[in-house]
Amino acid sequence: MKKITLTVFFILLLFPFQASANEKALKDDINAKVTQLASLLRDSYAQEYPEFRGIQILKNDNEDLIVATAVFTIEGFAGGNNYTQFLAVFSKLSGESEGHPKRLSLVDFMAVGGKGERIIEFKQIKINKMKNEILITVPTLEYGPNDAMCCPSIKSKAQFTIEPYEGNRLKEIKQGKRAKK
Repeated sequence: MKKITLTVFFILLLFPFQASANEKALKDDINAKVTQLASLLRDSYAQEYPEFRGIQILKNDNEDLIVATAVFTIEGFAGGNNYTQFLAVFSKLSGESEGHPKRLSLVDFMAVGGKGERIIEFKQIKINKMKNEILITVPTLEYGPNDAMCCPSIKSKAQFTIEPYEGNRLKEIKQGKRAKK
């Protein structure tokens, strides 16, 4: 009986590690794709720092990926000290065929913040599925009339929508307009 209990205990221990390994592999794939995208967007002076990325993944009830988002920052364009924050959306769009699993594809990206505009709090991204659309909400710090360029002080949030299929565009929902429920 003791051997059976120990065996069951060890088997149960393996399940979270499998889910954790899949999650890590998915985040590694997203990180690799964000690195590629950032290298295409930056100039020879600009830098992107992978440790300052925010990645959020939305899965369905079967634990299949619906969409993943990443917020990343590129700073130092043209040798200056400005920075721009980008939001990228990824999904598994390709069909699965023999020997070729579904691939994680970039759906769209856009500049969403930066020096003098607003700061995106990249570690607190929220994603919700609404009918065919995905609603992405990120906390922001907006500039007040007396704020220095380094330090926006007004807490707010920005919302974006996208339908996760090829060719669709990421859109910001402006303040005052509500997303469809």
